[in-house]
Amino acid sequence: MEDTIEHFYTNKGVVVTGTTGFVGKCLLEKMLRDLSGVSSVFLLIRPKKGKTLADRVRTEIFLSPIFDRLRQE
Repeated sequence: MEDTIEHFYTNKGVVVTGTTGFVGKCLLEKMLRDLSGVSSVFLLIRPKKGKTLADRVRTEIFLSPIFDRLRQE
């Protein structure tokens, strides 16, 4: 049995906090790119004054340049 990080997370759900911050974005991008076996990724995001959660996910996370590599692939 192969003992790797990818194998450990296969068919598992992961909760990520702090995703709108720098380290959280890096973690999420790495997980989406390299851990294809993860079944679900749950993002815990606080509302911010003047922005809906959907706006924060779209603008602060997925439109971030760190995800350019994933968009190209």
